[in-house]
Amino acid sequence: MASDTQGDANADGERKISAVKADAVKFPSNGTVAGEEATITLHGIPYRFRWCPAGTFQMGSALTEVGRNVDEKPTEAVVPHGFWILETEVTMQMFASFVRQTEYKTDAERDGVGGYRVNLKTGHILGPDPTVNWKNIGYQQEKIFPVTNVTWYDAQKFVEWFQKEISTHEDPVDSRRQVRLPSEMQWEYACRAGRVTRYGSGDDLWELAEHANLRDIRQNQTLMGTDEWKRSPWTLPQGGPFRYTGRVGSFTPNAWGIFDMHGNVWEWCADGYADYEHAVLPGENASELEKFLGRTNPDLQNLKVMRGGGWNTAYISARCANRSSNVPSRRFVALGFRFIVLPMEPEVAKDASAEEDEDGESTTDSIFGGGNDSENDDGESIFGDDDDSDMDDESDENTDEEDSDFGDSEEDFSDEESDDADFGDDNDDSSDDSGDESEDAEESEDSGDDSFF
Repeated sequence: MASDTQGDANADGERKISAVKADAVKFPSNGTVAGEEATITLHGIPYRFRWCPAGTFQMGSALTEVGRNVDEKPTEAVVPHGFWILETEVTMQMFASFVRQTEYKTDAERDGVGGYRVNLKTGHILGPDPTVNWKNIGYQQEKIFPVTNVTWYDAQKFVEWFQKEISTHEDPVDSRRQVRLPSEMQWEYACRAGRVTRYGSGDDLWELAEHANLRDIRQNQTLMGTDEWKRSPWTLPQGGPFRYTGRVGSFTPNAWGIFDMHGNVWEWCADGYADYEHAVLPGENASELEKFLGRTNPDLQNLKVMRGGGWNTAYISARCANRSSNVPSRRFVALGFRFIVLPMEPEVAKDASAEEDEDGESTTDSIFGGGNDSENDDGESIFGDDDDSDMDDESDENTDEEDSDFGDSEEDFSDEESDDADFGDDNDDSSDDSGDESEDAEESEDSGDDSFF
């Protein structure tokens, strides 16, 4: 129940702060060392976070970096306050919990446009299809796969729900921890984890393959039959464990313990797409939240930033500095999100690369009802079963084909179906792509049922 003072004004006309929640979810305020772990368990599902301390870093890419784009101008960026970032992308079971609690319907389920799916025989991405949404994307998904086919608006609704669930106050606006999509600056800061190389893993492609679910040689081979022109020279030299999206946390994390910052799925950021010079810098009279956020990009063209690349992305487009964007109503089979928790408590900015702590344990007392409530008994996985998921085929009839384009990011943002990075074009080719799937696939059971509920 909300406080009686919620929304009231004091004698000076200022709004009163709502009451502190007696049963607020336990979670630490500021972390003490980069990569420190903290966990929130909500409705039986653990959300594991890593601490990214305040600091400075070089955002963008060097003029000599291979594959760089003109919108990656090197910029000295200041992260004024540390934040907790979800260790993985938001998973199917996390999103299903949100849907179950709120009865939310995604844009793909409501707007009659639908989403995108994979044809497993040809490797093509088909859609939009009104029958397709986050629950059925052409192959069997597991509960720890990243959720996809979600728009920026869907991601925002999830974030707003999580904000209410873990708010320290009766009114989430007053909460001393704010839940948000990461800004573009926060995302790149977390991706680099103190490094200045092309990737959070370094510059070596073999090393990158240990960290990232990106386009590999097998996907080129799949497209060789009819779409030879789509084969990309920027593919990883060896095949990974997944052909499409994979279980989150399956690859090696970066130096701060964060998984899948390269590949698996593109990730929505809070920012609009703009040149770094247009970024909004908090002024003297900036709101309290802005003081903790640092610079953000304005939404000048109704385009939202996407970072990291997906399972069908060429490695050249998955660099730390690579920028992509699309309209916020965009949904795609290789597009998801993660989020951050921003403690609204003072912290002194430090050089992130100098953050070291021998025991790695937090000594910071929580102002939110307790200390670090993270438990990871005996190193047990929070992700449940490790059973393999076979990739399954289904008939592809009467649907437009969105081919996978694995080239460099384009800058034509004229409409939702822009030729951006791996998002391809909608074609009018309605040829029958049905047929038997590769030898390692079984018949699809991905019917959009309640398996994640």
